[in-house]
Amino acid sequence: MWSGGDNDQGQLGDGAVDTSWSPVQVQVPLNSSVSGIAVGEGHSLALLSDGSVWSWGDNSSGQLGHGIPAFAVVPERSLLLP
Repeated sequence: MWSGGDNDQGQLGDGAVDTSWSPVQVQVPLNSSVSGIAVGEGHSLALLSDGSVWSWGDNSSGQLGHGIPAFAVVPERSLLLP
């Protein structure tokens, strides 16, 4: 996956918090393929082929499903789905 743009809360998922004017690669777990993507203003979610959901970016309202109110700068497995 690739993303670009504002990144003040890690919403690009590349491990940084710097705005990117060029696309940056987002790493998903090895041996996984992405089945779907959903994005919000400050966060992103990816559905992988194994049914797991990975999310990153703003988590001020718990939207990432990680169980803690901190933003994530790289994809983390969400507790929303198995």
